[in-house]
Amino acid sequence: MFKRFGKSSKILSLMLALIMVFGLTSTVFATNQGDGILDIWATNGNIHAEMNAVEVGGVTRYTGYIEFPENSAQDLSQVEIKAAFLKKYNLEVNGVNYQDNMPVDFSKGYVDFKLKNKNGTEFRNYKINAGIKGQDINLTVEFNFENAVDWYRGNYSTPGSYNPPVRDNSTEPAAIVIKRVLEELYPGLHLDNEQELVEPIEIRDLKVKVGTTAMDATKYAAADVIKLVGADSGYISEIGKYGGRYTLPDRIFQRTIGAPDFPEDDYMKDRTGWIFKVNNEVANMGASQYKLSETDSNVSWGYTFDWGVDLGGPEW
Repeated sequence: MFKRFGKSSKILSLMLALIMVFGLTSTVFATNQGDGILDIWATNGNIHAEMNAVEVGGVTRYTGYIEFPENSAQDLSQVEIKAAFLKKYNLEVNGVNYQDNMPVDFSKGYVDFKLKNKNGTEFRNYKINAGIKGQDINLTVEFNFENAVDWYRGNYSTPGSYNPPVRDNSTEPAAIVIKRVLEELYPGLHLDNEQELVEPIEIRDLKVKVGTTAMDATKYAAADVIKLVGADSGYISEIGKYGGRYTLPDRIFQRTIGAPDFPEDDYMKDRTGWIFKVNNEVANMGASQYKLSETDSNVSWGYTFDWGVDLGGPEW
């Protein structure tokens, strides 16, 4: 399931999925003293959250991160916070009305801070987390090709109502790409042999610091092992073998077949791409926004044919 994912957030998360799947242009900005609308700080040390925003086509996702200094004895399950915001709004913290010095549990990761209009409608939702600088996380990063394998072998299904293109003569160019990529990634693999298993590629026992982004952890894990295309721009559009010839791209049908069946400008026709999960849950923010907590142990990138629905996310 998506982490703390409500119906009102689906459009925002769809736009973020489009960053990852299509590499749409985005604007990113950050500040340590709020964003002019909301400022959050921990009373212990008067530490303000670093607020970040990613804007795509006028839709913005807001996140924040409170970082305590190294060797802090702060209990992340009991972080007392204060907030400053415009009087025309009310603030809810995980569904509870805000009060000065209220304790917030950040020990399990991101917490919802929702600004609401006086009539009760939601104005803006912030995802805010906290961590202690310098703490190590023992992390596994994996790359999962299960959906691509199943699609190639004719065994693919999605729990959603969308019906992705099936493998047939018309989609054979996409099948050729999948075969080349996987047989290069897995030496000795014969993808046409359905008895041969294709396990995720795992990079284990990585030591990263609390507060590292999921994207930076992925880049660190992939070094000299996996080729990542687009990671430095904030999204991953293609994945393949490091030093190899082939990659498995987003929009695979648009890239290999194209118009008229898969026109470049119709994103609804091709829902393929790379989506990341943390602790087996699809995150509802970009990988460059997601800062890892001490409870995070696994970052997984999976190939999707249905905008993440086939990876455990909700239907759009």
